[in-house]
Amino acid sequence: MALTTDIPFLDIVDLYGDAVFIADARTGMLLYGNMKACDLTGRTPEEIVSMHHSELHPPEEKDRYRTRFKRCTNRRSCVSRGDRSLVTRDGTRVAVEISATTLEVNGRKIVQGIFRESSGRKTIDTKIRDVLARLENLVSEYETSELEKKRLPAEPPRKPVQRERKKEELNRLLRNIFHITSIPLIIFDSDETILLVNREFERMTGFERADLEHQKKWTDCIVSEEREQLRIHCHDMMRDGAKKSDFRDIRLLKKNGAVKQARITLKRVPGFDLGLVSIVDAAGFTKIEKRTREELEKKCYSLERANEELQVLLKYSENEKFEVEGNILANVKELIMPCIAGLKQRCPAETRLLSDLNILEKRLANILSPFSRRLTFAFYNLSPRETEVASLLREGRSTKEIMEILNLSKSTVDQHRHGIRKKLDLVKAKTNLRSFLITLQ
Repeated sequence: MALTTDIPFLDIVDLYGDAVFIADARTGMLLYGNMKACDLTGRTPEEIVSMHHSELHPPEEKDRYRTRFKRCTNRRSCVSRGDRSLVTRDGTRVAVEISATTLEVNGRKIVQGIFRESSGRKTIDTKIRDVLARLENLVSEYETSELEKKRLPAEPPRKPVQRERKKEELNRLLRNIFHITSIPLIIFDSDETILLVNREFERMTGFERADLEHQKKWTDCIVSEEREQLRIHCHDMMRDGAKKSDFRDIRLLKKNGAVKQARITLKRVPGFDLGLVSIVDAAGFTKIEKRTREELEKKCYSLERANEELQVLLKYSENEKFEVEGNILANVKELIMPCIAGLKQRCPAETRLLSDLNILEKRLANILSPFSRRLTFAFYNLSPRETEVASLLREGRSTKEIMEILNLSKSTVDQHRHGIRKKLDLVKAKTNLRSFLITLQ
């Protein structure tokens, strides 16, 4: 069922620059999606409210997102970073970052998810992976050619000149790929000495290749306070041969002495005792993350204020409800009960009408009695019919009288008596049922 549009904060949500989805915390069904959500998914609002939240994500990852959603409902708010995907109506996958907030509206627990595209960061990561993949392919081709040479003993051994030409050709290919890459790169050996830097690194730092290659360690380009920790980490990476890239924020030294915030990726080159460092200017990331964090904080604050206003409205509504109930009870006691008493005085004794008026008077008294409300709603969860039987039993009515008043058979009355004793936990007790009911007043 879609979320009603008379909730105050939906007007705020429609103004968001990000896609916003609202889902029921218990069932996970989507209740609402703003215009940005429609644009991002390529779906209409009617299509969105007919979906489960897990249908926003790739089919093979539905269980994983169901688990994350359930974990989020137990928290006030959470931010999900890393590889998150959203699937549009035509099947296109969009990389997103998700921020979720759990709220309670009109006694109903809901989860608001803010989806933000993260294509910029993905583009950089993709370029780095492409460069590494191309290097791995070249190394693999070189190793394959060497292995084939060993399997053909009849072929005359290549001359040293031919081997040197093959190495020179491989080096030339590697250097061409290395230098045309639009990301600053460094290749270093096991003792951290710089072997190659590309043109983008020269442009970023102001150093020339002749000043760096075979002259300095790559950690010399980092501020002194961070070098030792990076050296330890780099040594562990080269020793263990970690396959995953490791992202770190560092301060890079430029040739003119200026310090530049950067984010580096460390990777061991497969098949060689060499390391690769890729560098990205972190200023853009820092600004984006700061702006995103500030926007999320503002939106969370707005939602909290809206939630507080809703709580005040609900409390006011509850107070109005109690006031209306009090007015109804007072009117029954002051206006209806005296009329019944007057009718009883005018009726001849021992007539059917007088008996009916007595029953009506006692029924109204039971409705107004805290005893009746307590039996029905708070303590023992008696049904309406069981409440009527319990009220008559408390008045001292016999089974035969209850049968006549309520027009029930003896077996039905006995069944209700047993149900009442069971709910009052008196089945195995020897306590008199009427005596126990009297104590509940």
